[in-house]
Amino acid sequence: MAEDGVLGLQLWYNAPADKYFVLLPRGTASIYILDVDGDRQVFLTQQLSPTPEDRAEVQTVLDSIRIG
Repeated sequence: MAEDGVLGLQLWYNAPADKYFVLLPRGTASIYILDVDGDRQVFLTQQLSPTPEDRAEVQTVLDSIRIG
């Protein structure tokens, strides 16, 4: 995706799963990596120009995740 002629920065690509993450211009990303019984669980968020309220809402969602 290009915005104002600037491309995003691809941070990773996993070919077998065809999964990737691109940081968009002016984007703010948070990446959370957990070890759950030896399995890696990755949660990530990305927001464009997030407000404090936006960040709080994402944190509420993350805090509500229960792995059991």
